[in-house]
Amino acid sequence: MNIDALRGLISQPPYNTMSDGDLVVALNAQTQKIQGPVKKGRLIMWAGTNGGFTAMQYACDFISSDQATQLAVRNAGLAASAMFNGGDVSEFDTGAPDNVAMLDLFVAVGLLTRAAVDALLELGAQMKTPADAAGVGGFVNFGDIAEARAG
Repeated sequence: MNIDALRGLISQPPYNTMSDGDLVVALNAQTQKIQGPVKKGRLIMWAGTNGGFTAMQYACDFISSDQATQLAVRNAGLAASAMFNGGDVSEFDTGAPDNVAMLDLFVAVGLLTRAAVDALLELGAQMKTPADAAGVGGFVNFGDIAEARAG
């Protein structure tokens, strides 16, 4: 249990006005959606049904009057293809900023739809407790709250 992280969390709204009992309930409820990994098998199924393979192919040969955009899209396409074809990659982290930027780039240039990207992000969505999301660790009980408030 990271009491310092708990102390920081309960000092912020809406937690700073809650009773100990309400804090225990609120901090242990799985209410926060965060992005996480998608296993490669699920990613392949997503790509097959949402235009992902076509997007990667077109990205590798993408032509644009803006050289920076052309280079960015081509590099993203090569990276995505290498990830799909690499035996050492077992998952795609939908929360990684570079991965999100690549998906957004493919949407911006018309290689993927926003709906397709949202479908992939939903595959990587995980529900966490506020305590887990803040790095508190473990189930928060009354004793933990009392220790955090005392510190």
